[in-house]
Amino acid sequence: MGGAGRLAEIEKDLHLRRKRAQEEHWLGEVEGIGSTLTFLRAEQAEAARLTKRPTTDLGIPRPRPDSTGAGPCYPPIRSSTN
Repeated sequence: MGGAGRLAEIEKDLHLRRKRAQEEHWLGEVEGIGSTLTFLRAEQAEAARLTKRPTTDLGIPRPRPDSTGAGPCYPPIRSSTN
């Protein structure tokens, strides 16, 4: 199950919990679940936005030559005896 499926499962559970809280007159719980549902909907919207976002292939990174073109631009390795 993907992330969107898991979010839908959580939303369904929250609706059931909110219904029970309303039946039991647990007003603080109802309010808390409402806040959680608001946050969850924002997460679902973000997940949907990221799903539609195109990916870019950046390729495989390669070392760049230094300014003289003599080799990679890594600093020299120093031994611990220097």
